[in-house]
Amino acid sequence: LILKATMADPNTSRKPVLCGGHSTPRMPSDDEREFLKSMKVRQLVEQAHEAPFSDTFEPVLITSQVVAGENYQVKYNVGTKHVHAKIFRPLPCSSDEPELLYFTDNRTAEDAF
Repeated sequence: LILKATMADPNTSRKPVLCGGHSTPRMPSDDEREFLKSMKVRQLVEQAHEAPFSDTFEPVLITSQVVAGENYQVKYNVGTKHVHAKIFRPLPCSSDEPELLYFTDNRTAEDAF
């Protein structure tokens, strides 16, 4: 069951929000960028890639979904290409570690999630 709700945001016009679904693609906030560039997350993505990335590891576009924590779909610029990853961020009160849920390599800046 998926419900649509309208939530007011004083900074934007009223838009329907898909409860339980991912947000629309957007740039990450400073807090999200810090988490998504953290060494723990980078190691997870590099392990799935089976090789380290160059110096570039920049989340350029994300969607988010609130669960018992938060799921992020992330488009990373890793130098000459992009990769997509789905990363679970546990609640701050838990002792759980971030998890890589999905990874795909050899994407372009224009590829959709």
